[in-house]
Amino acid sequence: MGTDSVRGELSVTVEKLTKSADITREFLNSVTLQMLVDECGDDVRRSELSLVLDQLRRLLVYSDEAIEACKMLLTRKTLNAEHARKRMAWVYHHCVEEFFQPRFDTWYEDSRAAYSGIRAVTFRTAVPSRLKTMMALCEEPVQQLREELEYYGDFRAHSR
Repeated sequence: MGTDSVRGELSVTVEKLTKSADITREFLNSVTLQMLVDECGDDVRRSELSLVLDQLRRLLVYSDEAIEACKMLLTRKTLNAEHARKRMAWVYHHCVEEFFQPRFDTWYEDSRAAYSGIRAVTFRTAVPSRLKTMMALCEEPVQQLREELEYYGDFRAHSR
């Protein structure tokens, strides 16, 4: 894979992650845990919603780190393709896979989503509709990024 192709993947990564990160950041900056608990009423435990917010913050940190690293690679006069590929593998595992299979197990990917037309992210607990809406908005660019970077899911195996 040539450096032009890798540059293209880096650019797509910056674009898609920026879109998702901006949506997540706006959401996190506009809500509090208490607001979400109040919206759900008695249907939710505070600790479960707190974990959802923790996971979103974690994803935002990973996304911001990835965006910054990809932008730095793109500004270099000569692109180290191997370093860029390693960064793309990191993005795939920490941003894309973590979005669909979060560490804190607060939501999961519905495997039927691909052929049934429903959203892939399903929460394990009751959450406010605005949280579902925010995740649906983030899901599209992350899914597109997943398709673009799918090769990097097995990057460690390919590089040996």
